[in-house]
Amino acid sequence: MAGFVNSWRGRLLAKAVGRDPYRLEKGDAFVIPPEMQTQLSEPSADVEMLEVALPGVFKTELG
Repeated sequence: MAGFVNSWRGRLLAKAVGRDPYRLEKGDAFVIPPEMQTQLSEPSADVEMLEVALPGVFKTELG
């Protein structure tokens, strides 16, 4: 599953297997490639975010 997280307000911590943790703050975005295991944690009390998850396998063809 692929996904996308955009932080609109506050802060939260994005963790992904094989990557250093990343602190998301207002205006930051985090793209989650398919098969990457992630965890969002340590949200501030005022956090507002958008999380989009896209199931399925995509095949892009350039022509």
